[in-house]
Amino acid sequence: MNFNIPRFKVIVSRWRAHQPKGFFDNPTIPHSAQSDGTGRTTKAVRRFKIDSREIQTHLSRLTPPPRLGARGVPDKLRSVNWYLFDYGMVISQPPTAADWEALAEASGFAAEPESSAYWQHRRGYDAGELSTEQYWQRVLGRSVSSGQLAQLHALDVRAWSHLNGETLDVLEAIDSTGAGLALLSNMPVELAKDLGASSVWPRFFSKLYFSGQLGLVKPDAQIYQHVLDDLAVPAAQVTFIDDRQENLDAAAALGFNTVLHTPETDLAVELKLSS
Repeated sequence: MNFNIPRFKVIVSRWRAHQPKGFFDNPTIPHSAQSDGTGRTTKAVRRFKIDSREIQTHLSRLTPPPRLGARGVPDKLRSVNWYLFDYGMVISQPPTAADWEALAEASGFAAEPESSAYWQHRRGYDAGELSTEQYWQRVLGRSVSSGQLAQLHALDVRAWSHLNGETLDVLEAIDSTGAGLALLSNMPVELAKDLGASSVWPRFFSKLYFSGQLGLVKPDAQIYQHVLDDLAVPAAQVTFIDDRQENLDAAAALGFNTVLHTPETDLAVELKLSS
């Protein structure tokens, strides 16, 4: 059976040579990329390759916009040691209607509603309790061929690969000050590996925490305590940015500073990077 996989672009930043701190060196999240001699790279995703020109992502500017860079290092950055960012709906934008339609066509189910099987089994996938194959078997309610599994996983990667340019500008501004940047995301290991291997966002972070590796899922208090123990700082010196209030409430209960990120949020203003 042949599957027609929608083509989508990847633009790899020239910063790609700078390996993200602590991500690609992690033996539990391997990656592979190779040049084909034409100046582009290809990356294996199970049984087929994704061309580095085929997932279109935001290419972060090398310097922050004037409104983020003109004020110097804000007092808040001097007093807060770490900024902890969520990935989905903060660094990434929501999947598009076309993404959901492609998943629905490939799987035969509606993925978008929160009541769908896509979301019903997502927590177990995020927690590392289910492999990619087991997850899609549960979603579809049947066995999945290796070809269809590769297709569904690639479409899932694409759905979460649309980056928020304004957030990347904020990361650039914070990174230029030397303040600590870490990421805490509910994300399966394979999805984290493939999203990070084809994009620019991992280079900003000194620490990357994924639920699939830790076996813990936000808003479990243990995942926040793990972050604090690893960073070796008190919670009052960490500002956590997430799109879900329940995740923020759990972090705030431990003493984190928190910022709710919505589509209307001006993150530069919320973090006192811009007036």
